[in-house]
Amino acid sequence: IKTLPEQVGFETSEINEAFLGQCRQAGHGPNPARTAILWGGLPESTPATTINMACPSGMIAIRTAMAQYKNTNSLLLVGGMDSMSTIPYLLKNARFQGFKMGNRVLEDGWSDSIDPVVEMNMGQTAENLVDKYGFSRDQLDKYAVLSQQRSSNADRQGYYKNEITAVLDLENDEPIRHNIDLAKMAQLPAVFRKGGIVTAGNACTMADAAAMIIIAPKERFPQQAAFRVLDQQVTAVDPALMGI
Repeated sequence: IKTLPEQVGFETSEINEAFLGQCRQAGHGPNPARTAILWGGLPESTPATTINMACPSGMIAIRTAMAQYKNTNSLLLVGGMDSMSTIPYLLKNARFQGFKMGNRVLEDGWSDSIDPVVEMNMGQTAENLVDKYGFSRDQLDKYAVLSQQRSSNADRQGYYKNEITAVLDLENDEPIRHNIDLAKMAQLPAVFRKGGIVTAGNACTMADAAAMIIIAPKERFPQQAAFRVLDQQVTAVDPALMGI
């Protein structure tokens, strides 16, 4: 947030409102978006809204901001942020029941990614898609390798050099596997289902990251404009097939 004014060319006081999506919010305060913009240098008078909708949070933040933009036609700060390293552990059913006899178990806060309707996590729903569409392990691994190779190439060619902001002493994306090897990928075991094909190598990365954009009238930043929003739609599917 602190680098956007210099990169794009605006004053922080010009931001009318901020919308930030966050996948895992527990442990980050009542309104992490508000915390982020204040620490990022925006005025106290700038409203900020946190949108928590798991994986689509950042995209839903853009959708929400576009609806607001139609009413204001002003500058809006929009983004997504996640901190997987700070997901807390949970001690459930202890607040009012109290401690008597027996052990209590600390539950990994990542358990909140389990959909209570179908009692499945994201990796399990991915295995359901494997069943539905007949994907093979080789297909998944090759696609994952291709994704890493594209990321590696973009990083080494400096495609995103002007878009990445150093945080403390971190200057590059760490999850990229520059020396990805398909043969080694094929040796990884399935992690979500016995006999499955979704592994730590072809599943998504758990990482800390953030990305921010400015939504503004196209006349304001003609040289820096990266995209236009023409239309948008949201739909829903069977929770057991979430990954589709």
